[in-house]
Amino acid sequence: LSEEKRSIETVSFDKADYPESEIRAFGKENIDLFNTYSLSMITVKEESQAKKLLGQLNNGEITFEDAVSEYSEKYYTDGDGKITENFTYQIKENLENEEDFAKITVLAADSLSEVIKTNTGYSIYKSTGEKVSANLEDEATFDAVKNYVKTNKQSMIDDYFAEKAKTFVATAKIDGFEAAAKKAEVTVGSIQAFPLNYGDVSLLDKLNSGDAKAFANASTNEEFLTKVFSMEVDEISEPVTLGNYVTVFKLESIQNDKSDAEKLEKVANDASSFDENGAQSVLLASKKVENNVADVYFNKFMSR
Repeated sequence: LSEEKRSIETVSFDKADYPESEIRAFGKENIDLFNTYSLSMITVKEESQAKKLLGQLNNGEITFEDAVSEYSEKYYTDGDGKITENFTYQIKENLENEEDFAKITVLAADSLSEVIKTNTGYSIYKSTGEKVSANLEDEATFDAVKNYVKTNKQSMIDDYFAEKAKTFVATAKIDGFEAAAKKAEVTVGSIQAFPLNYGDVSLLDKLNSGDAKAFANASTNEEFLTKVFSMEVDEISEPVTLGNYVTVFKLESIQNDKSDAEKLEKVANDASSFDENGAQSVLLASKKVENNVADVYFNKFMSR
C-alpha cells in the first residue's frame, strides 16, 4: 500500500482585510445612501386599520404618541415610535415599494405621510426633524458604510481580492513565488505533504494546515483537492476561494510513501471497525429490530 502525497507553498488574502480606502471610496460614490432622517412611525397589520388611524390623527381624535402606544407594532422603532434605523438605505429596505421613499422625504416637520406598505405591515410616517447629510468623517456614518458594504456588497469584496490574487499569480509566474509575495505584502506558508483524503478519513493521513488558517477546512473543498492533485511540481495555481480567504498555492513536491507493517495493520483494524460499526448501524436502524438490551440486563440478570 502506498500513498501519493503532495506538499505546497501558499499565500492567502483574507477578505476581512478589505481596505478602508475602498470602503470610503464606495461611501463617496453612494453618499446619499447614508443620509439620516428624523422620523417616527406607526405600523399595524391591516391597511384598513392604518387608514382609520390616519383619519383619526388628521382629525385630532388621537395623538400620534397615543396611537404609537396603543396600536403600533413598533417594528424598527423604539417604544415612542422613533425610527432607530434611519439611514436612507435602512428606510428603503423596510419599504415594499422603494418609490414610496420620496413620499417620506418630502414631509414637512410634524406632518404625516399617507399609509405606506412596508415589509412588516402598513405604516404612517411622521417627520420630526431635518435630513442630515452624510459625513464620512463621522465615525457612526463610516461604520454604517462598512456594515453596508460587508452585508450588501460581498461580491464587490470578492472581486477585489480575486483581482489581487490574479495579479499575484501573474507576478509569481515571472518573478517567482517569494518575490510576488513580498510585492503583494503577504506571507508565504507551507503545508506538509498530504494525501488525497476527502473529509480527513482516519484510514489515511490528514492535511495539517498548521498556521495556514485558510486551509483549515480544505480537505472538503473539491476544487482545491482537484487542483493540487492535478498540478506539476513548481506549477502555480489559479486563485481558489476557501471560506473567507482567496488563496494561491505552488506545488512543492510529490512523494510516494510505502506503508510499513504497523501502518498496514492499523489500516486493516480501522477498516474492520468501520465495517462492524456500519453493520451495527444498519441492523439497529431497521424497524424490525427492538433494542431491549437494558431491559434484559437489569430485569433478567441483575434481578437474580
